[in-house]
Amino acid sequence: MKNIFIGLILPLSFVGCATVEPKLTEKTNPYNQTRSYKYEPIITASCKTPSRLNTFVTIGFLGGGGLDTLFVRYKNKGWVFLDSSFGLDMLIDGEVLKLKGTGLNDRNVVYGSTVEEEVYYHITKNIAEKLSKAKKVQFRATGSNGYVERCLYAEQLKFISKVIPTIGKN
Repeated sequence: MKNIFIGLILPLSFVGCATVEPKLTEKTNPYNQTRSYKYEPIITASCKTPSRLNTFVTIGFLGGGGLDTLFVRYKNKGWVFLDSSFGLDMLIDGEVLKLKGTGLNDRNVVYGSTVEEEVYYHITKNIAEKLSKAKKVQFRATGSNGYVERCLYAEQLKFISKVIPTIGKN
């Protein structure tokens, strides 16, 4: 009985530690032949405890109609009212960079008091390449009710290289 318990519980205890590989979805509109893409989720980590991944804040990439964006998705209890007009503050291996917001924000109640907010920022191929080669990226998305600050480390940042060829092609 003890062996069965250990055999079931031990593998489950590592589920939260695994890195999920993001998925790239590309589409072409059959009416006007415009291309679009989405690449997500890239799971963020705590800046104080890098091994503590957090699916409450993820990033991804979305493009189409000549616009390429990096988006931050926050899903938790309580509104932050994230607003892309504040820009996205980043420290890329200690170098300061601020991404300009697109003006696009999305907010939804998922269930009960759990909310989901998304904010979109302009991204270029050069900046995406810089992110993919970094060892550590710390970012802060700001809202009218606070901010969300998370980190990405080389293990998560390497995934960005897969989306780089699609940036600027829509």
